[in-house]
Amino acid sequence: MSALAGALRRAGELLIEPAPSFRPGRMESLEVVITALAAGAGATTVSRGLACALRRSRPVEMIEAGQVGFVAAGPGVAVVRDLVPSETGHLHHRGPGRVLVAVADGRREPALAALVRDALAARHERVVLVANRARDVTAWSECGALCVPDSRLGAWLVHRGRWPLGAVGAAFDALAVHVREAR
Repeated sequence: MSALAGALRRAGELLIEPAPSFRPGRMESLEVVITALAAGAGATTVSRGLACALRRSRPVEMIEAGQVGFVAAGPGVAVVRDLVPSETGHLHHRGPGRVLVAVADGRREPALAALVRDALAARHERVVLVANRARDVTAWSECGALCVPDSRLGAWLVHRGRWPLGAVGAAFDALAVHVREAR
């Protein structure tokens, strides 16, 4: 193999993500509903990032905001739904494997988002608060929120179905673990 062919092979390994391999065994189904607490909070970015993170360990079906239809998910499949807040108001999300992720704009007041999360907890068993584009990580963490840092490149990669590296990728991995454990 020539030096050029070897360099191209190594570059391809860096640019092309390997296909996820799923461990055989019994995984429980997971249904995650993601909604924004305010316009422009970045719920679509969080839903796509969470779907990418979950896809690394299990099959995922993604339903974007505004899509109509149902998914017939099999055992072990994670269904990630990006819903607008008006659609979430009628939803009573209860039962095993069901989690509501409330996405707040991390540039806003954390205490108000925590109040809304507590109000949502009256209708939904499991509510996870995410601060997207969080700048004051300490204040958001004190309110019990998981923080996704502000990264235009990370958001760009997520919107194209690619895995973001660095702090954004680590934040989505932490969110995926938290959602799986929030049963």
